[in-house]
Amino acid sequence: MEFSLLAPRRYIGRYPGTLPPKYPLLPEKRPESSDSRHVLIVDDDPFFRSLFKVMLRQTGWPVERIWEADDSATALGICRTQRVDMVFCDLNLPSARSRDGLEIIRDLHRMRPDVPAIMVTADNTEDLIRRVCAVGAAGHLLKPFNLRTLKRILMPYWASSNQPDSE
Repeated sequence: MEFSLLAPRRYIGRYPGTLPPKYPLLPEKRPESSDSRHVLIVDDDPFFRSLFKVMLRQTGWPVERIWEADDSATALGICRTQRVDMVFCDLNLPSARSRDGLEIIRDLHRMRPDVPAIMVTADNTEDLIRRVCAVGAAGHLLKPFNLRTLKRILMPYWASSNQPDSE
C-alpha cells in the first residue's frame, strides 16, 4: 500500500486485515438526536481523560459530546450551563485548587438530581463505597478498568434500541 499525505481523510498505512477499513479516519459529524448523550469526565490527569474519551466512543454508546474538567469549579460550571447526561468523577483531585470527588458529586446531586454520577477511583474500601452511596452517586468504577467493564456500567443507561451485542 502506498503512503500518502495528500488525502488525510483516506486510509493511510497498513491494516491488519486483508483490506483497509471502509470508514474515514475522522468521524463524520452526526446530527444531534434525542438518543445522543453528553458526558462529563472530571479528572486531573489529561492522559486519563483522553483515554476515557476513546473508550467511551468504543463502547458504541451514543455519545454526542464529551466535556472535560480538571477541577471542581470547571465541572460544576459545565453542569450549570451545558447539557450533561452522565458524569464520571475522580475521587482524588488536587486539593489546592479543587474539592474532592465526593463533594463534587454531592453538589451535582443537589443541582441536578436526575444526572447519574459515577465515582472513578482506585480505592475499593467499604468505607469509601458507603460514602460514595451517601452523596448520591449512581455507582463506583474501580481503576484500572477495561472496555467490557465500562460497557457494563453504561448498560442500564442505554436506550433499549441501542444496546450492544452481548460479549
